Amino acid sequence: MKRRATGIVLVVIGGVFLLMAPVWRLAIAPLFIRIPVDLEVESKFKGTLKVFLDRQKMVPYPRGAEEVVPLGIHATEEAVPGQTDPDTIVIHETVVVKDGRTGQPLEGVRPNRYYVLDRMTCENVPYGIRVGGKTFKTDRYGYSLKYPMDAEKTTYEFYDDELKRTIPSEFVAASRIDGREYKDVEVYSYRIDTGMEKMAQPPPGVPAELTGKVIKELLGMPGLPISDSTRIPLDYYKKLDAVQVVEPRTGIVVDTPKNEYSYYVNTAPTGAPNYMKIATVSYSTPGGAAASVIDDCAKYFGLMDADVVGIPLMFLVVGISLLAPGVVILSRKAPADAGRRSGSEDSEGEEHKDG
Repeated sequence: MKRRATGIVLVVIGGVFLLMAPVWRLAIAPLFIRIPVDLEVESKFKGTLKVFLDRQKMVPYPRGAEEVVPLGIHATEEAVPGQTDPDTIVIHETVVVKDGRTGQPLEGVRPNRYYVLDRMTCENVPYGIRVGGKTFKTDRYGYSLKYPMDAEKTTYEFYDDELKRTIPSEFVAASRIDGREYKDVEVYSYRIDTGMEKMAQPPPGVPAELTGKVIKELLGMPGLPISDSTRIPLDYYKKLDAVQVVEPRTGIVVDTPKNEYSYYVNTAPTGAPNYMKIATVSYSTPGGAAASVIDDCAKYFGLMDADVVGIPLMFLVVGISLLAPGVVILSRKAPADAGRRSGSEDSEGEEHKDG
């Protein structure tokens, strides 16, 4: 009887451990996978800025005389010390854009920004934060700096600060690339391809409005029925075409093969829009730069594997090691029962013999 009770206990405990393996993997482990408090990502890009018109006078340059500036871009995203709690993290993004010809920074092209992200989902959290004595309001939603950890082959909504709304980033392909140290790492490619989207604010370096006089000169329509002194707001538009390569386990963008966006102004006050291109910015990750980002991502693989793979595997091994002997014990006949049955058979045989 005692042997049978031991077998039952082993089977029950082993079964519990086996059940915990999928429960931990699917329900509990994701709760431990969060943006690390020491997050720091550094990215470098090369590209060009092509300007098609005088941005103050809003007068087009002659064809072939457009201004072309080579760009060097250095972006850093790092957690703000003291601004992280179990649920959210504040990230400071610094983007330095330099003229590739002179090495001088181009001021005002991309101001520094603060983001508040949910550490588990990686989505933006609308928040008011105070850093260095200044208050920053972040009213973004959707995603911004990174894709979710354990990213999927689907479409994600990314917030655009110039549009003040989200635009879709669609999964297009899976492939594998090498880091300098870590090899054959799986990555996902996502595509952002918008139409002409109205901007919530003017592009850098252009006026928010023009006088009636300038507009008439620009359109070559001196008889346009508006006063020369009237100030008319301008509608600006943005068109974006980008491809981002993401390491899906961490959700970090490791490569940007293409990022091109153009700014337009609608020069038609009434009727059908007449889009005039102001400028185009295009940039990409230099060859080989993605390898170092892959290695930065890979340093988190061990911690993630411990939660997602190691612990469920431990539950599985312990469960089998308890369940197996329990089943063996229960499947065997108890020695005491076997002895009683043997004794009974012997007695019956003797009685038969005496008879």
